[in-house]
Amino acid sequence: MSKKLKFLGLVFLTLALVVGVGAYSANAALTLADLTIASDGALTLSSSINTSAITLGTTSMTTGATTIYGGTGTGAITLTPGTAGTIVVGAATGTGAITLGSSSGASQIVNVGTGSGATQTVNIGGGAGLNTINIGTGATGLETINIGNDASLVNAITIGGAASNLVLSDAQWSVTGSGAATFFTVNGNTITTGTGVLTLAAGNSLITSGAFAATLTSTATTNATLPAGTNTLYSTLAASITSAALLSSVSDETGTGLAVFGTSPTLTTPALGTPSALVLTSATGLPTAGILDAAVTYAKIQNISATSRVLGRITAGAGVTEELTGANIKTIIGAISLTADVSGILPTANGGTGIAFFTAAGPSAARIYTFPDAAATIARTDAGQTFTGVQTMTSPAITTPAFTGAFTGTYTVGGTPTIAAATWSGTQSGGGQQLNNVIIGTTTPLAGTFTTLTATTANTATNCSSNAAPAVCAAAPAGSVVIAAAGTTVTVNTTAVTANSQILVTEDASLGTKVTATCNTTAGRTYAVTARTAATSFVITTNAAPTTNPACLSYLIVN
Repeated sequence: MSKKLKFLGLVFLTLALVVGVGAYSANAALTLADLTIASDGALTLSSSINTSAITLGTTSMTTGATTIYGGTGTGAITLTPGTAGTIVVGAATGTGAITLGSSSGASQIVNVGTGSGATQTVNIGGGAGLNTINIGTGATGLETINIGNDASLVNAITIGGAASNLVLSDAQWSVTGSGAATFFTVNGNTITTGTGVLTLAAGNSLITSGAFAATLTSTATTNATLPAGTNTLYSTLAASITSAALLSSVSDETGTGLAVFGTSPTLTTPALGTPSALVLTSATGLPTAGILDAAVTYAKIQNISATSRVLGRITAGAGVTEELTGANIKTIIGAISLTADVSGILPTANGGTGIAFFTAAGPSAARIYTFPDAAATIARTDAGQTFTGVQTMTSPAITTPAFTGAFTGTYTVGGTPTIAAATWSGTQSGGGQQLNNVIIGTTTPLAGTFTTLTATTANTATNCSSNAAPAVCAAAPAGSVVIAAAGTTVTVNTTAVTANSQILVTEDASLGTKVTATCNTTAGRTYAVTARTAATSFVITTNAAPTTNPACLSYLIVN
């Protein structure tokens, strides 16, 4: 049923076309819009009017698409104009993209201008606008681009014009937009990139042609460097280079004239060998190493200007030898330090002291020793000496003295002298002398008689005064301390106490000035030593605590 309807529709369409063409024989137009035509055979739209136009779709369509499908055979879709007709794809003012060959298949072929005509012309981007033509710019596929790749014909291939900016680049050579070309090899000759080195293959010849043809040939390994700038290269033929020409070609020469050069040359470290004639009248800078030892005689030395002269130098700094006068020599000698630069003893004849000297040993710093201003004998320490006259020694320390004979006169001993292990023999009498803290005899007294000793006062080495608790008395065997008001004990710190010490304690209300306190005047209290620590302290305890004011006490340690 569907085929019959399609057939009837086609018949009606054909009739309509025939009627339309026949009715409007002048400039007829066929417009198909919003129409679907299907056929199982060939569908031909034609007109016998040469100026007719066939339009498929309209430019006013915004979302619609005009699709023309073809089969799978050769020429499935063919656009064939008349012999002189043109095929235009795209509008003159169009901005959309026109795509030829957008298949995702692996081997689609798009042919442009592949006819067999002898004068085919294919124009791509030939308009007047600023055209960008991309060929083979795909980013993912491997492109093979052939231009004029026909070995059987002599093709004419032109890329760019006289005003074009041509850039060519591949893995082996390149041409930049500035016209700089880079090649790795040219006809088998290696060109090293970036070094300016041209390596020629076998033959070793570089030949140029034209009006100034030249051949450069090397017969062995040769390094030849051409000078920069505009220069003239000379051949090696005899008499081809004159001295004047060579002089004009070099810039660091020395001397003029014929090459060596012969006139006034400056030679650096030359090896002259043994010259047949050599005049050194104006020679300068001669090395002293070239003068043989003892080669210069006295006669060849500069004359001395006057008598009494020596050679040296008085001018400050280094310099040449000068004549020195006597005054100059004295100035130089005056710079010698007699303490730092002179050793030994000068003889008397030369202003020294001869043998009148001595050596001092022991001082580690500067010391002052006073000698008598007269002839005298200095006492020795390695032998006995006899002293006469009045001798005064201040605070001498006499070790194990041996006293012989009788002591006469008056002897005053100041301070607290210590007589160690002294043996007293004979009879010693008084006379008002006083010995304090003297131990006479031993635990087993020697036989003999003892003269009674009478003393007006009893003194201790040290005495303590303290109103603190505990009382700090260092090593004092006697002193004054207090028991605070409302207190019953006081600890006395003194190293004089021993385990066997006798400690005497007395209350004395008159000690206020000594202990810097107002003493309690109430009587009747008793005191006892209740504890002791040898070489450290002892404790005094009362039977009744003093009120208002402290109790002032005195103690005495008897050892």
